[in-house]
Amino acid sequence: MSRYDESMKGPLDTPEAFRAAILDEVVRAEHATDAALALIDEALRRFPESARLWCLHGDLLQLRVDDEEQGLEQAGDSYLTPAELAPDDPEPYESLGHFHDAVMDDPGRAAEYFRKAIALGAGESAREGLAEARAQLDASRGGDGHRRPPPRPRGRGIPPGLCLSGL
Repeated sequence: MSRYDESMKGPLDTPEAFRAAILDEVVRAEHATDAALALIDEALRRFPESARLWCLHGDLLQLRVDDEEQGLEQAGDSYLTPAELAPDDPEPYESLGHFHDAVMDDPGRAAEYFRKAIALGAGESAREGLAEARAQLDASRGGDGHRRPPPRPRGRGIPPGLCLSGL
């Protein structure tokens, strides 16, 4: 039994209960703690088909990247999993858009994911993300119309639109 089960609001018997416990921990500590990561790992063991938990996993990994290259790859993979589990859910695609825009600095790929999220019913955040990605793409074109090489990934940082922001 986790610390949350024993001392907080109650048992962790649903994906939503885990999400609430993880958010409580992140808000309390003002960052993704080892306890939050332990909770998401336990949640995914118990609910491996929960797209929302996989999306949250990606958010937490972004916030806790120690080995930048490996951590960013794992975060990206954590967003692809919910897109496969729930292909009609806009949330993973929007998260992938924000991830590729704000973390990987790949506005072309971000725009693809934002368009998919919007087609599935995502809201204003996805539309704003798409507009920003398009603006970055326009700015990346030189006066001769040729694209400049993409910059390297930015790495750390809290991108806008994290899944946990919607909790």
